[in-house]
Amino acid sequence: MDLHQNARLTFRSRETLANQIMIEKVTLKAVAAAFNVSRKTAAKWVHRYRTLGLPGLRDRSSRPSRSPRRTSSELIAHRSSACVASCAPPITSPKPPASAPPPSVASCSALS
Repeated sequence: MDLHQNARLTFRSRETLANQIMIEKVTLKAVAAAFNVSRKTAAKWVHRYRTLGLPGLRDRSSRPSRSPRRTSSELIAHRSSACVASCAPPITSPKPPASAPPPSVASCSALS
């Protein structure tokens, strides 16, 4: 199982934590202290176990499910094509015009 660096509990530890609270009737505060996590974290794992069962104890992605302020794909395509056109100087011109330097390669690759 691939754990992130800040994970205090593994899948099996979370299962044991939830079972101690639900089956053995140990208090939430005592179990949280025994597993070296906060009371809030212990309550979160117990809630997930009650509602989702064992799959609820698996690690979840921290990626947001939606991004309302995301840049539109049309704007990304427009900027990307404009950047490619300005990054590559025309073949007929020996050097780019001095008035407007082309964008850096880093800014072009960031939009791709």
